[in-house]
Amino acid sequence: MWTTLESTYRQKKAGSRFNAYDDLFSIRKSDDESLQSLINRVDESMKLCQSLRPKDFDLKALDKELTSMVLIRALPDEYSHFVSSLLLMDKLDKDTVHQAFLTEEIQRRRRAADAVSVTAMAAASAPLQCDFCSRPGHAQSTCRTFARAQENARKQAASGGTWKQRQGAKKAQETAATVPAAEFAGNASAVSDLRDPSSLIQPHADFRWNADTGCTSTMTPHRHWMRNYRPYRVPVELADGSFIHSAGIGSVVIDPVIGGKPVRSVELTRVLHVPQLRSNLLSCLYLTRCCGFEFHVDSVFMHFMRNSVTLFRARITPNNAAYIDGTTIPASEAACAITTRPLDLQLWHERLCHHNSADIQKLISNSLATGITLSSSVKRDPICEPCLAGKMHSSPFPSTGHRASAPLDLIHSDLCGPLSVSTPEGYRYWCVFIDDHTRYRVVVLLKRKSDTFNAFKLFKALAENQLGRKIKALHDDKGGEYMSKEFNSFCDDSGILRTHTARN
Repeated sequence: MWTTLESTYRQKKAGSRFNAYDDLFSIRKSDDESLQSLINRVDESMKLCQSLRPKDFDLKALDKELTSMVLIRALPDEYSHFVSSLLLMDKLDKDTVHQAFLTEEIQRRRRAADAVSVTAMAAASAPLQCDFCSRPGHAQSTCRTFARAQENARKQAASGGTWKQRQGAKKAQETAATVPAAEFAGNASAVSDLRDPSSLIQPHADFRWNADTGCTSTMTPHRHWMRNYRPYRVPVELADGSFIHSAGIGSVVIDPVIGGKPVRSVELTRVLHVPQLRSNLLSCLYLTRCCGFEFHVDSVFMHFMRNSVTLFRARITPNNAAYIDGTTIPASEAACAITTRPLDLQLWHERLCHHNSADIQKLISNSLATGITLSSSVKRDPICEPCLAGKMHSSPFPSTGHRASAPLDLIHSDLCGPLSVSTPEGYRYWCVFIDDHTRYRVVVLLKRKSDTFNAFKLFKALAENQLGRKIKALHDDKGGEYMSKEFNSFCDDSGILRTHTARN
């Protein structure tokens, strides 16, 4: 029978040993616990670990399992489902865990790429508008008006154009010879055929930040990262001598990671939005010259410091490129712009803290707020569960209809503590005794939790002597201070009935 029970409730699997070791290493001494009690708990936990080991378990197997345990315990909470699946395995050696880690990382990268593609598809579904003729339905690359304008410009250039045009071209060439390009993108390259420059997300571009010492300003092709965005057009020179133009300027917020832990967010100001770029460029020289940063380079990282404090760092790859450790936070207005839900009254009702529909329609019709538009004329469902739940009233708790008929028929007691600051006499606990009939209260200060029994004996002697009656029942929360053997024996000898409630 014991063998059957052991095989059912004490299975000698790697997951069971992991949980046992985890409990062992998590033991901490409580404030009111004695050292002997701590030793007993550690011994019991160690015996459980030893009982879960198979017969052929040796030190080599222990070393492998401890290595696997350290790897699993190091994972953050977001890997909880992955950890649960690992603990269900019969074998939990180092090689198996390594292979599982690599498989999980590959799967997470694929899911991240799928999420980016879905977001890009949502952004790409927005209506196109030509930047040249401002007409909807097509991009500049397919604009016929733009093609005719280019053809006319080539014909005029071949014929020399009018005298006024030749003078203007001559003046433009003289100005270009004396004025340098406004911005330089270092070794960055551009996309040859951009479908929609106004798109919030550019799927062709990298999502990492490249720490570049050659670019003059921080640049990104991703509009959905930009905050405080405003139009700003300036030429940007590429490594091959060609020029592209920025579309706007704003700021970007990144969440850096240092030593595997997230640190305070950093906002990058004066970031150019250049839709045709293939990569995100972080201008190291702009940060040092205009933002008070310093950066130090070692064989592994570029450390970006301000006031001698490292705010973020870039990891150097084997091909001598450096990328920021961390993620970029999309702007809230960009997230709203690529929502897949229609902009109807129901959506604005939820966004505006469940405000009534009449006032929302008044905001729209009277132009009392900017940015509130409707793309769907579907009427809002009059039944909104959050609104109904917020207006509901809970029934009041009925007052008890039963009280003790005489003093000392029922005494309520509870203990509070330990207090963070003790009294000058060393008291850190207090115990209260309340008579159910008269609601009379007695508070006794205690130095230790174990003094509760002595406090009850003092209260019993005082109350029974003053009132000439006997305590009939004692009600408590079944805490350890009320459940000692001497406490129970004393109540049994005195004829005191004991009742308990669940501890809170």
